[in-house]
Amino acid sequence: MTEARVPDWHVAVGRGIRPEEVYGVFRALLDDLPMSRTELARRLRITQPAVSRWASGDTRPGIAEMRATLDAVAARTAEIQRTARRAESVVSLVEEAIRMHAASSAATEPEQEDGRREITERLARLLEKS
Repeated sequence: MTEARVPDWHVAVGRGIRPEEVYGVFRALLDDLPMSRTELARRLRITQPAVSRWASGDTRPGIAEMRATLDAVAARTAEIQRTARRAESVVSLVEEAIRMHAASSAATEPEQEDGRREITERLARLLEKS
């Protein structure tokens, strides 16, 4: 979109909002993506150079493209959160195993073995989900 043409959405929201301000917020999002621009382009089914042109301000996406970008970012963020929760579970189990090992002098051998087996099984189930 060229500078000379006022976007349709600008007419709809009124005269007090400059397109540059809206695009500035969008460009800030592109600077902080939780994925590469190549990955964003793949998710949007457009070319990576098109995303780079948006980020540099050479071209401007339409509202539908901005919405699709937000949806892609939200989906990627959800994926990252799921991965972080899984990693948290794995680290917690390893920490539990370390605590159990450190306290092993207070437990009998069968209790120690049962505890290790339980943690190993839980950890194996978490790791199988990859």
